[in-house]
Amino acid sequence: GDEVFGAIDTITNGETPINKMDEFNVKTVTQDNIDYKLYYLLLNEGGGEAITRYDSVFIKYRGFLLDSTKFDGTDNASWRRMAGEYNGQYSSYEQPIDGWKEAIPLFKAGINISEDDEPLKFEDSGHGIIFIPSGLAYRNFEHTKIPKKSPLIFFIETDYMNKSDYDNDGVPDSLEDINEDGFVIDDDTDGDRIPNFNDRDDDGDGILTKDESKESTDPNNPNLPDYLNPDWPER
Repeated sequence: GDEVFGAIDTITNGETPINKMDEFNVKTVTQDNIDYKLYYLLLNEGGGEAITRYDSVFIKYRGFLLDSTKFDGTDNASWRRMAGEYNGQYSSYEQPIDGWKEAIPLFKAGINISEDDEPLKFEDSGHGIIFIPSGLAYRNFEHTKIPKKSPLIFFIETDYMNKSDYDNDGVPDSLEDINEDGFVIDDDTDGDRIPNFNDRDDDGDGILTKDESKESTDPNNPNLPDYLNPDWPER
């Protein structure tokens, strides 16, 4: 319900801060040898599928600064690709802030109860509030309506999710993260400066990924799937 999407009241009179509130959970995220604490409140975990940092999420959200200034939000749910959007150049790659990648998977999607030819309708969606430290947001950079070094607060509602396959090559984005570092932009098997998740021929052998086996059929390299093996099948 929309009760999730109220504003945040700034602490001014000695009220209890969130790190002293028992109802808030905390997740410690380590980046560049720095431990960040991400606080979140699960108003409802969600009754649908688990969400990963690689999925597409049908999400409604509103973002606030600590002084209750709203800087972003959606009145209706919209699709967000957790792995990011890539428009043909590394410089045009856009992805959610690290805090989203860490926090959104703490919730589950809702359940689609829509009828054919009717508006989308969901039940038991994930609802909650997440508090993201600036180190997992925009850090020392200013962003639209967001001053540098700003912690961010989000009210979120996770209605639905899809396992994303950005380039429609039959390999979900979660499996395009070859080095398993949590990001898909730095995985480029054939070195053509097109990351695998946007490359329809991941190994550059002239055979489309969707037309190659996702298992290994090379007896000399049984642990490397065919679609990542430029030397197989033999010509």
